[in-house]
Amino acid sequence: MLFYRELKNILPNTRGIEDPQLVFQELYIDSSRKVSKGLYLSIPNENEEEYLKEALYNGAIGAIWSRGKKAPSFLPNHFPIFLVDNSLMTLKEIIHFYENFTERNRYEIMSKFTLSYRKTHNGKNNTYDSAVMEEIQKIETELSTILNQVERGR
Repeated sequence: MLFYRELKNILPNTRGIEDPQLVFQELYIDSSRKVSKGLYLSIPNENEEEYLKEALYNGAIGAIWSRGKKAPSFLPNHFPIFLVDNSLMTLKEIIHFYENFTERNRYEIMSKFTLSYRKTHNGKNNTYDSAVMEEIQKIETELSTILNQVERGR
C-alpha cells in the first residue's frame, strides 16, 4: 500500500493535510479515470489545472504537482499535494521505493499504478508531447516487470 507517511519520506515538500495513516489505493495519470482514494500524478502541460480539477472530481484524494507552479485555488485546503521538480523522475522514484517497500512489508492489498492515458473528447491525443509519452511507456514497462517480480515473491 502507498501510505502518505512513506511518500512524505521521499517527497518531503508538501501542502495540505499531513495524515500519516492516509492510504492511496491507486497512483494514476489519467484524470478522467474514476478512482477510489487516488493519488493523481500531474504531468506538466497546458491543461494541467483542468486535469487536476477533473481528477479531484473523479476520486483523487491527493496529487503530485510541479513545485514551480502555484496550486490551483479550487483545491480544498486539506487536499494533500506533494510538490516535485520533475513528475516523471518522481514516478520512477516512487516505483523503486514501492518495489523495496513491498519486499519488506507484505500486504494482501496492493496499491495500483495506472499509467495509461486517454484520448480527449475531440479524438486527439492529450497534450503530452511524444517524448513524455515515450518516457511514460518505458516507465510502465519497468513497473510491470517490478510488479511481476513482487507478485512472484509473495
